[in-house]
Amino acid sequence: MAESIKLIIKTNPATINVGANIPVSIGKDSSFNPAIQFKATGSSGNKGDTGLTGLAGATYIHPTNHAISVITGLQTALNGKVNISQVLTNVPANALFTDTNINTQLPLIDSDAMTGASATNVASAESVKAYVDSSVIANTDTQDLSISGQTLSLTNGGSVTLPDTNTQLPLIDSDTMSGASATNVASSESIKAYVDGAVIANTDTQDLSISGQTLSLTSGGSVTLPDTNTQLDNAGVIGKVLTGLNVGTTADVAAADTIVVAIGKLENRVATNDDKATDVNHNVTTNLSVSTSVTTVIVNSSDGTNATIPVATTSIGGVMSKAIFDEHTANVAKNTNVSTDLGITGDTGARVITSSDGTNATIPVATTSVSGLLTPGLFDEIDANTAKTSNIVQTTITGNAGTATALTSGDKTISGDLTVTGNDIKDSGGNSIISSDGSGVVTMAGGNINIDGSNSNFNFNNGADILLGADVAGGTTSTIQYLDSGSTGRYMLMAEATDKVVLCNRASNGTVYIRANTSTAGGGGEVTVATFEDDKVTISQDLDVTGNVLPGITYIKILPRDFIADDGGRPLAIDDTGSDRWLESHDTYPMFASVEIPAGFKATHVDVYGDGTSAVTVYEADINAKAVTSKGTGNIGTQINITDVTSDATNYLLIQLVQTSGEQVNGGKVTIAKV
Repeated sequence: MAESIKLIIKTNPATINVGANIPVSIGKDSSFNPAIQFKATGSSGNKGDTGLTGLAGATYIHPTNHAISVITGLQTALNGKVNISQVLTNVPANALFTDTNINTQLPLIDSDAMTGASATNVASAESVKAYVDSSVIANTDTQDLSISGQTLSLTNGGSVTLPDTNTQLPLIDSDTMSGASATNVASSESIKAYVDGAVIANTDTQDLSISGQTLSLTSGGSVTLPDTNTQLDNAGVIGKVLTGLNVGTTADVAAADTIVVAIGKLENRVATNDDKATDVNHNVTTNLSVSTSVTTVIVNSSDGTNATIPVATTSIGGVMSKAIFDEHTANVAKNTNVSTDLGITGDTGARVITSSDGTNATIPVATTSVSGLLTPGLFDEIDANTAKTSNIVQTTITGNAGTATALTSGDKTISGDLTVTGNDIKDSGGNSIISSDGSGVVTMAGGNINIDGSNSNFNFNNGADILLGADVAGGTTSTIQYLDSGSTGRYMLMAEATDKVVLCNRASNGTVYIRANTSTAGGGGEVTVATFEDDKVTISQDLDVTGNVLPGITYIKILPRDFIADDGGRPLAIDDTGSDRWLESHDTYPMFASVEIPAGFKATHVDVYGDGTSAVTVYEADINAKAVTSKGTGNIGTQINITDVTSDATNYLLIQLVQTSGEQVNGGKVTIAKV
């Protein structure tokens, strides 16, 4: 149809002034007047149609009737239509014909209550189904049974009087009423099951189906719908099209539109689109401007979407930000040739190389694992070792030289002092066993010291220390052990890591005891104070704690009992009208909850649970004052991150809920953390 539009029609004409035999697309605008503008051949809007040459000023009287040939393709389309007395295809199942413009069609009612039903109209499938479904509920097929005394009643039906229970008839309990007779009664359970089964078995709850013009129930009857063959003949179609092309809108085609209305809308949309410039290279005036910030450049469009040029990075190109420009300026100003003066500090230990304008460097002392400086002590040791001539230990025996025993093989006894020239006692292989630093500090080489004999003791003088070198790698290298009955070493005390000492018993299910003496001194006065096992700790005496005992908890529950009403409300109540339970206040009056913070903890978050989103305010209050301080606000159902409140001797949390009428509150919690 778009190809047939040759003119820009500005009016809704009673007469049309055009050249003879020119196809015209009739506009749909109700504001049309008889004046029609024609543009010269090739001008914008006419698409260069050579058929309009010389038509300016031509007058054409719009005829009363139109030949079918005037509308391009109409005759071909009509030739493909089916005659009124014929059917082209089968009518689909559940098809609904709603063209109310056909005089031969019976009126359609769509009422779930069948309001307006008569012998001269038909009901929609939806209303038939709704009416049948409602009838099942409205009548006595789906009902409840009740009993009062000897009277058994249906919700929407009658009742019967049961026999006197003093002469009780035999009871049957069968969902199918098997064995029912005039001399027995059925249980309420079997009656209900039988009635419920009858509803399903009969015709009250059924499905609708349609075949051709026959509307049927699954377990019931059927009706024949009126003939729906209301197809127009060719003349009728032409009349509908020619008399209906006056729709004054370019809106989208709606499902409720008739074919004529839909064609009218499409015609108007085609005419509107023909007025538009369609060349892809059409120039549209757009004004561009630039706005900047310290990080980006924005290119603004006067009639479109703005574009932001990002800052350049190592992966993408972009603009130079202010920060990058400042860095560039600073780098340009840098002088790469910088004079640095070096110096050295220290004397006997590590030496520090100093820099006049940079970071100093420390050269450490050489050890067995790293290279470094030679200290005066190491230098003297090297000098002394250089002077040595053999591995023979030079010894001098002092005391009574006349009674001294030569140091030959076998056990020897030396009376008096033994002075060793040198700092090491070595074995036959030349390995140092015991070394002295010359000041009384003796170091033994790696190995074990075994003290044999029954009840052998390892004694130390007053003030002496036992030093364990902790394995900073986290192992158990430095330990004090005992031998169990199987001669296996079990850890008792170990330096597990730096500043970490462990008292333990690594036997299977080993137990550690801590004991103290009573008023009786010695071994006989010891009592077990504490017992540590793998699954429990037992304290046998009174526990006197000066500090806080901190339980392993992370939150405090807020129970309904913790809430009270404000001074304008009634006492709070638990709603138990149904199967659920919740706390509610009177009308819209607030409620308050008081929560104690355990000693050694701080409160960090608050949650209040309910069915609404009313405002919540968390205050810090004190038991010895009336002033409160807000620590955070939020809503029911959303966690509130409050300003942390650390427990002290007087403070607590006061939580206020500003409610709506009928709002439900379940409870809440306060999240805490150890200080």
